[in-house]
Amino acid sequence: QNLNVLKQSYPRDFSPANNLAVIVSRLGRYAQAVDEAQEARRRNPAHPFPYSNLAYAYRGLNRYDEAVQVAEEAVTLGIATGPTRRLLYQLARLQGDTTASERYLEQARDTPREFDLMGARAQALAHDGRLGAARELYARTMEMARLRNLSEVASGYGAERALTEALFGDVDAARALAEAVLADGASSVVRLRMAVVLALTGQPDAAETIVGEEAARRPRATLLQGVYVPVARAAIALGRGNPDGAIENLRAAAPYQLGAVAALVPIYLRAEAYRAQGDGEAAAVEYQMIL
Repeated sequence: QNLNVLKQSYPRDFSPANNLAVIVSRLGRYAQAVDEAQEARRRNPAHPFPYSNLAYAYRGLNRYDEAVQVAEEAVTLGIATGPTRRLLYQLARLQGDTTASERYLEQARDTPREFDLMGARAQALAHDGRLGAARELYARTMEMARLRNLSEVASGYGAERALTEALFGDVDAARALAEAVLADGASSVVRLRMAVVLALTGQPDAAETIVGEEAARRPRATLLQGVYVPVARAAIALGRGNPDGAIENLRAAAPYQLGAVAALVPIYLRAEAYRAQGDGEAAAVEYQMIL
């Protein structure tokens, strides 16, 4: 509401529309994000952020060609951000363009945000089942982020790796990583992500302690209370063999489940809960939504 007032009051300022694009993308309202990012770019066509946000919004709508076009425009103008280049790499992978994906990796080499592309490549390797190579790259990504004093970025990649290990079924590795991330002074968001890992690897009580602390600490934080907390509570319910409870907890996350923050995790956990109930048909609907 405040950003809309600001946008109307200062028609030459790009930042309100740009910030709106970020917020609604996090909520999963990608069509609105396209409109806001386009308005931000109209107001300031020389700034990199509107291009990045517009490209990500197009990706959210599965409009990959338009996402590539906007991101490449930023590259041509010499204003592409690290996340913009990461998106280009991811889209090239999604579209099976090996030549382009390798080119984007090479362009990022020895740049300040090289770890962005390294982390994206770790994700892709894990997707391909090359877990050993993914582990190595995740470790290098975290180290590079720490060398730039970006400890929160490093812990975010650590959280991602821990969840990857949990989903691949390596319980011991996932649990050890989660505990290491938690011991490193992680943020509220990362702590809640690690609660999911602990819940899925046989430690629902420890996960519940984390969720209780973080939920009480920030009671009015929309995405924390609407995504991270219910997702963690759903994972705890699954960890305790209570799929009904998992489905009930995920109701709060449903409005945001397609957003950039939720990253489809609520849908996946709901599918797992249906599968645990023996309802393969309902689980298939959720898995198909992810695809």
